[in-house]
Formats: sequence, C-alpha cells, structure tokens
Amino acid sequence: MSVRGRETIAIDQVLPTSEDGVLALLYAAGRRPSLNDVRGAGETSGAFTLTFDPGEDGDWVWAELLITGLTFELGGLAPGQGEPVPLVDHRFGLVPGWSSEGMDAVVLRPGPHLAGAAAMLPVVRGCVALASSLANQTGALAVVWIPARSAMATNYFEAVVEEWLGGGAFPALGLTALVQGAAGIESCGLAFFTGQEIEVVADFAGDPACAGRIAVRMVDLLVGQDPLVAPGLLTGPAGELLQAEPVGEGDRIRVRLRD
Repeated sequence: MSVRGRETIAIDQVLPTSEDGVLALLYAAGRRPSLNDVRGAGETSGAFTLTFDPGEDGDWVWAELLITGLTFELGGLAPGQGEPVPLVDHRFGLVPGWSSEGMDAVVLRPGPHLAGAAAMLPVVRGCVALASSLANQTGALAVVWIPARSAMATNYFEAVVEEWLGGGAFPALGLTALVQGAAGIESCGLAFFTGQEIEVVADFAGDPACAGRIAVRMVDLLVGQDPLVAPGLLTGPAGELLQAEPVGEGDRIRVRLRD
C-alpha cells in the first residue's frame, strides 16, 4: 500500500496550481491581502519571511514564504486573480448557517522542494503555523483545511494550532472531521496522513459521546504513523482496551471495544 507524505522529491521551480493546495484562507469579497500586506505581516509577527517575490504575473500574484526552514507558496494574492474557494463539508467554531458563498480565497501549498511531503507532520506543522500567523495579521474570516473539507473560524483554528504546536493533541476536529456513519463514528481526512480512515463501531454501552472521544483519541494516536496492516490493541482515552483492525481493502481501520 502506498502512503502519502513519505518521500521528498526535488523539482524545478514552477508556477503553483490550486490542485495541490492544502490550506485556504477566506476573506470578505475584495479583501484578499496583497504582496505588501503579506510582507508586512511577516515583519510584524516575526513568524515568517517573504523569501521570493516574483512580482505580478498577469492575473496571478503569488509569493514564497519561509517558516521553520520550510518554504510554502501563497497564491491568489490581490490585485491578481483569487483562488477558487474550496469545497466545505464540515464546520468548526463557525456560527450556525455559516457559508463560504461570496468569499475570496488565497491558498497555501508546500514549496516544490517538499513535493510528495505535504502530509509529513513537520510540513503540516509549518503550514498551520504559517496560516495562523497570516490569518491573524491579514484579517482572514475563516481557514479551510482542504484534505478534510473542513472550515474553521480563525480564532478556533489559532487555538487548536497553538495547543498542538505546544505539545497538545493533534487537532482531530479541524485537520480531520468526524461524521456519523452507518457503523458508527467515521473519520474524514485522516487518509491524507495515513492512507486509512477509521470507523469506531457504536457499541459503547449506550454512550454515543464515548465513540466520539475514542475517535478523537484514535486520530491522535494514528496520525503520522505507518498504516495499520494487522489487528492490534490500542488504549482509549479512559483506559479502554480497543481492538483495531484493517478492513475492506485496507483503507479503513475498524475500532471496537475488545471483547
């Protein structure tokens, strides 16, 4: 089974495209940041540096940014053409009825030297740290983690990123999402990191919230790890002993209480 994000390939500098973007910042219509705004945000925060400014390329304006020794490309800057607003299926920290309709987007993507490494945790950490600083400094209204199709309010995003970067749990409710499926709680977006999604079977003694807590715990345990290829035992958030096993074509992990 192939796993995304396990190798690094060096390639020549190319104009980035939206298809490989991993994170989008959403703005009110007409309020996307410019190159000068991004440069100023880096100088003010001290968190990142604008390392390459190709200037305006017709209707496309983009920049290369450096953080923690990693480069990322930010595309769709004003006054050029914006990026397409990504599909959103999951929402965190946003008001009921929130919609991205009418918003403008800029998109972050790993630099070409990180091709194939977008799902490696050091790259993800750099990406979300950069996005958090940009969102704070440029007035972004929401952040979209594209692999999970999840939109987050900026204050929610900044809080979960700060906690994770400070040594806390992986932001399972944001960089992945959890939904109610036929068998129980299912993840969306974990496969970006591991090649597998999880399904937590709903057999938790009439406590549906328990399945959700276990799913969050499983995402934190599994993200960044190699795919699970054989049944194994894991420990849940309250010390529960859990049976985890690959199912289907190995692209899902089924989790249940051990008998």
